[in-house]
Amino acid sequence: MKKMKYLLIMVMAVMISVSCSDDDDDDVNPLVGTWGFTETFEEEEIDLEVTFMENLTGTMLYSITFDGQYYDESENFTWSTS
Repeated sequence: MKKMKYLLIMVMAVMISVSCSDDDDDDVNPLVGTWGFTETFEEEEIDLEVTFMENLTGTMLYSITFDGQYYDESENFTWSTS
């Protein structure tokens, strides 16, 4: 009986030491990346592309076509999550 108890304790110790590992490689924010949106309504079209970078900065590019005229602009920003 003592051998069985000793064997059980050894198996448990090995299982605990082997099974406890850090599975978290990197905490990557799911927001990081480029996101796009396009909306068309009659003669108007809006294109929006937003890029969120890991260093908490980003770029927003947007263009509007309205009544045959084309306007585009870009803007930099900072972001955070809570």
